[in-house]
Amino acid sequence: MGELAQYDAGVRRYYEKRGPLISFPLKSFDFHMQQLLQWQLSGQDLERLRMISSNWNREWDFEASLRRRKEVIVITDTSLKIVFSSYNMQEMSGYVPQEIIGKSPKMFQGEMTCEATSSRIREAIQNRTSFRENIVNYKKNGAPYKCEIKGYPVFDQSGKLVNFIAFEKAA
Repeated sequence: MGELAQYDAGVRRYYEKRGPLISFPLKSFDFHMQQLLQWQLSGQDLERLRMISSNWNREWDFEASLRRRKEVIVITDTSLKIVFSSYNMQEMSGYVPQEIIGKSPKMFQGEMTCEATSSRIREAIQNRTSFRENIVNYKKNGAPYKCEIKGYPVFDQSGKLVNFIAFEKAA
């Protein structure tokens, strides 16, 4: 205890010579906690993505997509129903992943969505080819946003189509 008393006395003398101690709210802790939460959520997504993709014939660097490129990852089944969405979907669109599971990606389209772009995407999906398009999507609150989508068909080890995957980010 005596050591702490000496330390406190030394600090008191230091600030008596330099004037009052001015404190500021601890904001860096808030930033750190937000970053830690995002890291944990992306880790959970990475684990789920590893499980989903375990029988795929191709590997993607999901960590780079989520953590470095800040892309949203959406996976659909072959009937184009969403089976997975990464946690950062909420940041881009306002929807939490649980709200869109089981729905079609068409839910993001609206009045300003270009029909020609939608048609090119549908054609690529029907032909089981990859695509890269910029499209106007809509957030949960109805606000439009431009979205760059890179989509790919996903095949299992035997060559059977099992999913489609999209890597998305605000354009």
